[in-house]
Amino acid sequence: MNKKGKIVIVLAIITIIVIGFCYYVSLNTVYLGNNTRAIVLGKKIIKIKNNNKIVLRKVNYYKDGKKFDGYLKSTKDDNGYSYYAVSKYNKKVNTNDLLASGKMLKMNIVSSSNINTSLNDSTLSTINELLDLKLGSDNILEYKSITYDIDNDSSDENVVFIKYRVDTTITVKIFINDDSVIDILEFENDFTNISSSSNKVYYLTSVADINNDKNFEIIVARIDGDSQPTYYDIYSYENGNIKEIK
Repeated sequence: MNKKGKIVIVLAIITIIVIGFCYYVSLNTVYLGNNTRAIVLGKKIIKIKNNNKIVLRKVNYYKDGKKFDGYLKSTKDDNGYSYYAVSKYNKKVNTNDLLASGKMLKMNIVSSSNINTSLNDSTLSTINELLDLKLGSDNILEYKSITYDIDNDSSDENVVFIKYRVDTTITVKIFINDDSVIDILEFENDFTNISSSSNKVYYLTSVADINNDKNFEIIVARIDGDSQPTYYDIYSYENGNIKEIK
């Protein structure tokens, strides 16, 4: 075989490997909301932003802790491409908290039975004690708590999102209550101070075992300002420590 023929064969082999790897990655991709995705390689999660057009792709999508078969579609606007899931009957799935994956991934998702959005007096008292605050029910703007054994230690933890107002300051706090308070993030905004006020928004979306390692990841929605797309940040919790997946 001449030199040119060998080069052609090598290039063909490289092309096949690249195509195979891209196919493998697409089957191991997690799609969150509209603009974020994560690739699972083994047990490692790599978060990337979605900037690519997606031709109709078969996926698993998740709702209320249950898995459904569906398809991913994409649309384009001024912010670039965003995607949404449709069922096999071409019915659009709510994209606000969309969680979908390539067909190779079978994730575990915390169901609605583990989620509480009603803040009673007893729970408010506990939060005040944990955070050393003196909030009344009229201070609370939003609340969400997800109770589950997220670190596989046979004991439930509480992942808590709370948005509250004191005077002219609105605070968003997301933390884990696991014997003590483990902070995930805290964001304060004085909405009367124009020079320092912000339109940034955070919200606790869901808790899911993305890479099937028995530890559940915490997914937080983030909007960086008005007219900006929603991105999703992923946090892992293990041995009492929080780590953001980037």
